Amino acid sequence: ITLGKPKTKEWVRILEALKLSDRNTLCVLSEPNKEIKLAAQNLSYCVRLKDARECSAHDILRHDRLIVEKRAIPSLEARLLGIRVEGKSSEVAST
Repeated sequence: ITLGKPKTKEWVRILEALKLSDRNTLCVLSEPNKEIKLAAQNLSYCVRLKDARECSAHDILRHDRLIVEKRAIPSLEARLLGIRVEGKSSEVAST
């Protein structure tokens, strides 16, 4: 996800284009992104950001819609399946 400027207006434009502006949406990022975080901070009523390495099945299930960065898919898969990636273990919570 690339924003021209770290502005809420940019995020709203993206959400409207995807018809997600009125939905409880989880956006899974490949890594923390300061610009995206700044742009989305005023939209906590409809969008939540999460790093793929910290995302859980519970996070995914409690949202109506899901946006996943293409680069985040391998990390998200590893996290949810408990597979080691890049020498790091991805622990899955047992609750």
